[in-house]
Amino acid sequence: MLVCALGWLAYESHRTVENSAKNVAVDMPSIFEMISLVGRGLWSGVVLSGMTMCILRVPVYLCENGVRYRRMSITWRQFNEAEWTPGDRGVLQLCRRDGDLYLYVSPDQGQEVLKFVRSKIARSTEKLTFS
Repeated sequence: MLVCALGWLAYESHRTVENSAKNVAVDMPSIFEMISLVGRGLWSGVVLSGMTMCILRVPVYLCENGVRYRRMSITWRQFNEAEWTPGDRGVLQLCRRDGDLYLYVSPDQGQEVLKFVRSKIARSTEKLTFS
């Protein structure tokens, strides 16, 4: 909001200087125009920050009970399998019903991470089988 106000101030001051050189009277914007300007600035800020959050990578933490992703905890029970994606090198895909989770794993740790994740998924499915 401060950036919008400063932008408006810079624009209006530049317009005032130009118009004073031409001897033209300057109309100051009304309060509704100012609120509209601030609202448009806020809306564009919200949209741009949302787009940025979609592009940026978010860290995923592998824990004993499951995966911590953003502010969610996903238990190992919710994952069906783990596999490497065929097109991307170093990307581990954790498959689940409501959307897959992709992990970027460094090549030197890839096999250990895959073994850990598969063992956790297998252990969680063993607990669900009935005899």
